[in-house]
Amino acid sequence: VEKRDEVKEKVAAVREEVKAKREEVKEKLAEKREEAKERLAKVRDEKKRNAVTRVEKELIRLNIRMTGMLDKAVVQIDRVLARVIERVTTMRGAGRDVSSVVLKVDVATAALVKAKDAVKVQAAKVYTLANADEATLRDDVKALRESLRNDLHALRELVKVARTAVHDVAVALAQIPKPEPVAPIVPALVPAN
Repeated sequence: VEKRDEVKEKVAAVREEVKAKREEVKEKLAEKREEAKERLAKVRDEKKRNAVTRVEKELIRLNIRMTGMLDKAVVQIDRVLARVIERVTTMRGAGRDVSSVVLKVDVATAALVKAKDAVKVQAAKVYTLANADEATLRDDVKALRESLRNDLHALRELVKVARTAVHDVAVALAQIPKPEPVAPIVPALVPAN
């Protein structure tokens, strides 16, 4: 029960950190939009200007949505790892050899921390054009989209690695024989005379 409370506190802390990062991103977005408006003022074609603004907003929206989804996945993986750690502690208390599982728990914990940090970093990123040269506008937008795509793909892979590591821990734990339940001592019934 204490472990679950501890996990809930960790989850709440991670969510608060992500909310704080999102607030920072909103502030950065406001600044970047102003800078982008100034840069886009150089572009003469109104349609191109509107298209670039629309693409930037879409990329930002997509980044927020995907990082939110991956953050939920990381939180779920963290909960599973906490339950597995609780079972490892129980088995250790029952006298089982769980040393190989403990090593895998360390690997899974490291992978999960790496995934959490990557989600925080990705949530803080803002995708806007660095320069608004009308001649290279199409290529710049294409590169911006590709950059977001590559970043999200790398983040997804880190979350997959964390999930696989936690899965491996659970499988290793399942291979250890469970402790035999202790039968309760029942007093012998003495007939009443």
